[in-house]
Amino acid sequence: MSIMKDLISQYVGKKAYIQVGGLTTEVVVKDVKVSYGHTRFLVTPVSGNGEQWVESVALKKGKKND
Repeated sequence: MSIMKDLISQYVGKKAYIQVGGLTTEVVVKDVKVSYGHTRFLVTPVSGNGEQWVESVALKKGKKND
């Protein structure tokens, strides 16, 4: 299986958390891409609206306090 297929199966459609400033927000991963050697995720909030590409270091799978 290719790296992209692995990333898609691991993340797309799954919930995760991102931290922006002092806020932690639950998000759903809509898409994933690798650009210039960096993995980025397109996320949308579970509650609210909008979407944002974030670096992989900003995304945490699992519980909010992990």
